Amino acid sequence: MQTNRPVDVQEFLNAHRFSSFQWLIFALCFCIVLLDGFDTAAIGYIAPSLISEWGLPKPALAPVLSAALFGLAGGALSPVRFRTASAENPFS
Repeated sequence: MQTNRPVDVQEFLNAHRFSSFQWLIFALCFCIVLLDGFDTAAIGYIAPSLISEWGLPKPALAPVLSAALFGLAGGALSPVRFRTASAENPFS
């Protein structure tokens, strides 16, 4: 009979190198995180130009700036809700 013994995570990680597949996943995740915040940063950067070019009052741009942040928060919380619901009954 095989016994389960605890694994020292630090020792395991030091003993094994990253494979090319793991580096690919790391690079893809990095690009996703990099591009995810780009729209929020871009609208914050060009907001003063939009206000002056389009002749808008400052409060008129508030829904656009808020929508980006609410979308970011909603997208971050959605997978947790779906995963929690499916974890309760894995056969549904």
